[in-house]
Amino acid sequence: QRTKRRDRDPRVMRKIYRYILWDIDHTILNAKKLGSVSVMSALRTFYCNDNLDHEGISFAGRTDPAIVKSILDKHSISLHSNSASKTPYQDIFKLMEESVIKQTAELEHELDENLLPNLLPGFPEILDRIKLSSKTEGRETVMGLVTGNIRTTAMLKLKCCGIDPDKYFEFGAFGDDLLVFNDEDYSRNRLPKIAVERAKKIRSDQSDKEEVVVVGDTPFDVECAKHNGFKSIAVATGRYSIDQLNA
Repeated sequence: QRTKRRDRDPRVMRKIYRYILWDIDHTILNAKKLGSVSVMSALRTFYCNDNLDHEGISFAGRTDPAIVKSILDKHSISLHSNSASKTPYQDIFKLMEESVIKQTAELEHELDENLLPNLLPGFPEILDRIKLSSKTEGRETVMGLVTGNIRTTAMLKLKCCGIDPDKYFEFGAFGDDLLVFNDEDYSRNRLPKIAVERAKKIRSDQSDKEEVVVVGDTPFDVECAKHNGFKSIAVATGRYSIDQLNA
């Protein structure tokens, strides 16, 4: 009788999830100049200023809103200096989206492979292997995205490299998700929690025993995992060395 009661106890039967949160740039793929060109094209168009540049500003591991703010600060430009716009970030992001769409269309005719975005070694095979081995007794692994890219740019980068986001990633958190906070804190640290909340909602996961792993190529990825009490896997496939990622 005691065994039967335990079998009926929902706490015993509840599945435990492992959520793997993937960065995109220099973790899964190398988008070459797709991202930086779209940011600068959008800002130059929005502020009618062809002299804007991003010299001295690193994009690695940072969110798109943070990058935009840094570029504007460098040139002493107020976000709201385009008085025709009531929602400057949203309008800038729309221009970024249009730029990426235009670039990806042009890349279809590019013959120089050095200019083409490409998957890093091991992809998509790594993602396929995780999906195939995702279910074990009482535990399931689910993959999502945590990236500083705005959502549209993230999806276009993956598709441009032959990755179907819907096939591998059930959820995610993106740079434009940070705009809801209205406090100009565009830190990556906020994104993992947003992603996990979305994952748990999709999976109807009410447990507090989930395991979360952030995979990325920058100290910002490691820090955002640590900030949320999550594990991290750092890969030296970008600009940072193993020693820098371990620091």
